[in-house]
Amino acid sequence: MSDTADEANHDVLDEAAQYLAKAPGAGGGGGVGDLSRFLRSYYRYVPAEDLTAYGPARIAAVAAQHAALAAERPQGRALVRVRSADTGPADSPGGAAVGLGPVRAVVDIVTDDMLFLVDSVTTELNRHQADITLLLHPRLVVRRDVTGALHDVSGSLNGAPAEPGEITESWIHVELASLGTASRCPTSRPGCAASWTTCGSPSKTSPR
Repeated sequence: MSDTADEANHDVLDEAAQYLAKAPGAGGGGGVGDLSRFLRSYYRYVPAEDLTAYGPARIAAVAAQHAALAAERPQGRALVRVRSADTGPADSPGGAAVGLGPVRAVVDIVTDDMLFLVDSVTTELNRHQADITLLLHPRLVVRRDVTGALHDVSGSLNGAPAEPGEITESWIHVELASLGTASRCPTSRPGCAASWTTCGSPSKTSPR
């Protein structure tokens, strides 16, 4: 990425951090720690021109909804949430999906970092004939307490060993133009949404 693009990237993410600080229920990002660092980690592999096109409000809203899902995750448990674009106000607890582009539904996942996880998720969604329009897969280094409460997102994986007390997680954000038969697979039904995240192999390393 060029210096100019990098500066543009930081500018839009810094502006998004201001939106995120005001997001209902975020109040500091829902335990993610430094908001600018969280957003840079979350959108690390998204091109600057795409971030500029999305705009800071959408960038903040998507990250805020994902952080809200991640706020409590007991050890070893995968969190999966499917939101429709017409289920209510976006700022309500069970509110409407927010996407970086036009969406019919959004799937957000937070789970232990695993090999082949994205393949497992996309295979399952394709099996349900869901129409995937965008997929983000930030692999984040986080700190949680013994209850699973999120206290910090310290960065994205960069190849360095995780520090004591840190764990590595995969956060996956999928935007769908249609749910296909997945609309008949509520996340509350045991074994349904969970199957999206259990086909991968546990990662043997915890790179940072």
